[in-house]
Amino acid sequence: MTTFLSLPLLVFVWASIFIYLLSQNHFQRRICLLFFSATFFLIFSDPVSLAVVFLTGGLTFYLGRNQTLSAWVKMLLIGLPWLLFKLRIFPTHGMPMGLSYLTLAFLSYSRELRAEAQVISGLDFMSAATFYPQLAAGPVVSIVDVTKQIGVKLDRRDFRQGLLLICNGLCKKRIADLVAVYSVGISIESQSSHPVVSTSGTWLSLIALGAEFYGDFSGSTDIAIGIARLIGVELPTNFRLPFLATHPLEFWNSWHISLTQWARKHIFQPAMVIGLNVLGRAHVGISITFATLAAVGFTGFWHGVTLNYLVWAVYNATLILTLPPLVNLALLRAPRARPLMILINFVFVTIGFSFIRLENLRAVGTFLRQLFGSGGWIIPGEEWRIRLVLTILALFAPHAVDFYLIGNSQRLCNSRRWAIFCFLCLIFLTFAPTALRPFIYAQF
Repeated sequence: MTTFLSLPLLVFVWASIFIYLLSQNHFQRRICLLFFSATFFLIFSDPVSLAVVFLTGGLTFYLGRNQTLSAWVKMLLIGLPWLLFKLRIFPTHGMPMGLSYLTLAFLSYSRELRAEAQVISGLDFMSAATFYPQLAAGPVVSIVDVTKQIGVKLDRRDFRQGLLLICNGLCKKRIADLVAVYSVGISIESQSSHPVVSTSGTWLSLIALGAEFYGDFSGSTDIAIGIARLIGVELPTNFRLPFLATHPLEFWNSWHISLTQWARKHIFQPAMVIGLNVLGRAHVGISITFATLAAVGFTGFWHGVTLNYLVWAVYNATLILTLPPLVNLALLRAPRARPLMILINFVFVTIGFSFIRLENLRAVGTFLRQLFGSGGWIIPGEEWRIRLVLTILALFAPHAVDFYLIGNSQRLCNSRRWAIFCFLCLIFLTFAPTALRPFIYAQF
């Protein structure tokens, strides 16, 4: 998938919504969704991705009804296709679109069946599992929850809120692309073989990296959630003002929320139980450390099998284990220090993002040296100050809009102001001086 503003994709999305809404009953709507999901793969991905996703889905549905195999064997079989592509056993083909997200949903489904004894038909399962809006950028969904929502009566507020989310997501993506020219690993200076970048310029690129990642990923999930909302399906919120967090644990509980919750439920909690059973409650600290490393390590592996992601996982696990109690103690003694804690947390988190953006650890080391003074503290000129102001606005403007929408989206959708908001967003998208770049998270 390239962008949500490409003409073929726009035509596809609105045609699928229109035909879905014309469908008369439960059965027709599920057939409609299944057909458009398969068509989505054929047009915007490739037949291999279509075959892998649908075969893995069929295997998951079969194993969900199988009562003879153990839970561990089922999980291994369900995760095997994703694991083979992640380890590049098939070097001629990259990760099939949507398989990373769907594998997590399939694994959750196998546990949901055991926990709740839910039984759904094959058509219900496949239409919900391959629901195309969330394939490229999430969020990670519960197949059982999506199944319950397909075919429900569409409310006018759902349609308005869907358009609101789509416009907001497209604006976030546009802002991310505008600021990406200053970002770590994309700026002109960092593309040269021997970059000479001042420390002030490196700090600018760090701020831009945070703004780019948030606008790109949060924007893509807003668009996916908005498209789903247009047909009456409410997908879970995936971001909740993450850069207003005061420590890394709070940040990761508000960034890519669906993945964090999945890792907590399916990795952290079982690992914690194992640690307590082996070591006993007298060593609960060691169990927490083990479970945190397991959960964050899996998250890093889910994103990529490289040394950079391994170091990223260790780095973030260390921050999660050490900083929250220190920050909470500091805020207890000095509540007015909250803005400072937010700033410090932003620096720690975005430094972690550089492990993802830069291609190897040597480049990360060079970046960190420049960040902390090796590039020289050159006095910034007027152009740098303008760039800095624009980058900070790009970072916090989407947060300000999200903050307003969290408490006022229902009221906004019940008035004419939603149309004004959408119209202003479309004007910005039309006249902003850059083309939309491919979404970053589509690669996962």
